Amino acid sequence: MKAGDILDAIGNIDEACVKRAKEKTKSHKPVWIVGCVAACLAVAVFVPFVLFFWGAPQNAAPPDYGVDSAIGKEYVWIYYVDGEEIRRENEWLKLSPEIIFNAWRDKNGLGDEVKFIKVNIDTGGKTAESEFESEKAENNEIGSYRVYNLTITKSIENYYDNINSELLLESLKRTMTEYSGFEYNEYHLMLEE
Repeated sequence: MKAGDILDAIGNIDEACVKRAKEKTKSHKPVWIVGCVAACLAVAVFVPFVLFFWGAPQNAAPPDYGVDSAIGKEYVWIYYVDGEEIRRENEWLKLSPEIIFNAWRDKNGLGDEVKFIKVNIDTGGKTAESEFESEKAENNEIGSYRVYNLTITKSIENYYDNINSELLLESLKRTMTEYSGFEYNEYHLMLEE
């Protein structure tokens, strides 16, 4: 039996429909061609991006964008007194003793009259010193005996009645000595007017 015989058997089918069914339809471009074009575009866009970031020298010094840039910043644990406990919170700060001290002071609810004066770090005869307006530091020798000397204003004593002074001073010690990554053999806190 042929297709025409089947159609005659069904009867009353429009001849235009039969004619369109017999004609060959035009084929569309295969899907794999569209996929190849998309893959080529992806390679053309992403290869330069990857080469730029992975091909950059790893030991190159970062550009100096000034004091407000993120260069020299890290997450630092700021310790604070909460009732009869010491807690800590991670903050994104510039690695400066004064900035870290100010974050500690604010976290503990102390007023602006409590001020950072300076830090002296003695290491085997060499001293790294940081003061309020200027910073100067010398290289520390690995394995040196390190002494951390922190000087702040005496006005911190005004808060001893409201905050457990032992916990407050311990939170200060932890905050100021831990961010550098060095272990200190001694820690001294000096209070000045």
